[in-house]
Amino acid sequence: MLAPPAKIRRVVGIPVATARGTSSGCQSQSRHQVGDGKRPRPGGRAAQVRHAVLTAARDLYVSGERLPTLTDIAAKAGVQRTTLYRRWGNSEAVLLDAVGVDIQKAIPIPNTGSLRKDLMKLARDAHKFHSSESGRGLVAMLLGAPDHIKEKYWHDRYATLQQVFENALRRKEIAPRADWSFYLDLFMAPWYFCVWAKSKQWPLDSARRTISLICSGLLR
Repeated sequence: MLAPPAKIRRVVGIPVATARGTSSGCQSQSRHQVGDGKRPRPGGRAAQVRHAVLTAARDLYVSGERLPTLTDIAAKAGVQRTTLYRRWGNSEAVLLDAVGVDIQKAIPIPNTGSLRKDLMKLARDAHKFHSSESGRGLVAMLLGAPDHIKEKYWHDRYATLQQVFENALRRKEIAPRADWSFYLDLFMAPWYFCVWAKSKQWPLDSARRTISLICSGLLR
């Protein structure tokens, strides 16, 4: 089970954000009448519900001493608990979804025209994110997740991150590979090892040297 914030602070030694965010409520929307010539915007309602749920989950997590339940999250988001259960199954999955959204916003996939520059841009954005209070809290949440939740998160995150190598492949900077996970492990693992084992940031200079090693093995 995901450890609550207070437990993470004691065990992992990482401060968790304590500021309360403003939760977006889900306002009820009238249904379109059959035959009125209007069609609901695809994904509109679903996107609003997801935003409200993830915001509520994040706010409850960082402001509480215990892991929020699906009932807690549903009440704060203004939606039915069954809606959360059908889509996520449990509160841990909701929280990890929130982590993924925030990390993708804070560390977007660059496309500068150079693999080395793309990896350095990722490194700088990751360093900035991990240095922030909210970033430390979200990483602590990820580290405290059960294995099956972390496995799904990293599967999805790696699928996004490999776009950096696929872009380089299209530019013919590098040769094709069957799997980019080895290089992603080289790039990603030190960030989380330093946070988990050392309670500190991975230095950018170390990231730069690691990127040089990756590029030396890939660039033509």
